[in-house]
Amino acid sequence: MARMRMCKAIAWGVCLAFLLSGTAPVSAEPLSQKLYPDNPNTCGPCSLLYSLRESGHAQQQLALDSLRADDSAGQLQKLVDQWFRTRRSKVFPQLTRLQHDGVWAEDLAATWQDLLERADEEQPTANISAHRLLRQEGESTDDLFRRVDRTIRGSLAQGVLPIIGLQHLYVERLPDGTFWRRGSQHFVCVIEREPVDDIGLALTVFDPADGELRRILVQETASPVAFRAPAATGPQARWVGGRPYLTVQADSVFALRQGELRWDERSIVILQTAIGLK
Repeated sequence: MARMRMCKAIAWGVCLAFLLSGTAPVSAEPLSQKLYPDNPNTCGPCSLLYSLRESGHAQQQLALDSLRADDSAGQLQKLVDQWFRTRRSKVFPQLTRLQHDGVWAEDLAATWQDLLERADEEQPTANISAHRLLRQEGESTDDLFRRVDRTIRGSLAQGVLPIIGLQHLYVERLPDGTFWRRGSQHFVCVIEREPVDDIGLALTVFDPADGELRRILVQETASPVAFRAPAATGPQARWVGGRPYLTVQADSVFALRQGELRWDERSIVILQTAIGLK
């Protein structure tokens, strides 16, 4: 059964590559993190702006109205400068929410919540939460997959496009041992989901790196390779072994590609966080 699922996953990967051979612009007015040249790592804020634009939730639209500007670049600059660069991090209060290497998922969720609360002070505010999709103690891969799907599906069903955090991990071989290391981290906004029997969950996402739509696949089965990954946010986070997260086929997401790896060096992408309506 495991071999059959793996074969199906490989076949799906081929189909996925074909589907991604051409990508389409997401809107008449392009939006991408390139519009904010002061910081190259604004994938989180850019994904948030896209969710505000494209979601059908009433409070999302009110929040978007508060970011009025002449164009996409102006909207993104207003969002970043007023809501990320001037507010203290919920994770590390000595820092602002946006650093040179990006934003933490918890701060992205907090800013999203702040935006909604400011936009509609008279009504109960939608509850935006950041979910770390780490395998819980005793949780099977099937149960973890269902929890991940439920988290994404629940926000979509309520009219709020969720944001997911993808983390690239790779193996570094040193004289004193072999170690898993963090590569690039990237936020994308989920537009729709499509279950693929015995393979996983196909997601259509907005990629803020260049403003295009892409398809990625969240693997339903456990990774055939055991790996280590951080269990929490921050450089001092504890790393856990086994298969602590679901892995993702995201070859088309160029921001996650790691250069200069040898052919025999391991490299994977994990689905680390999901941010959306609880």
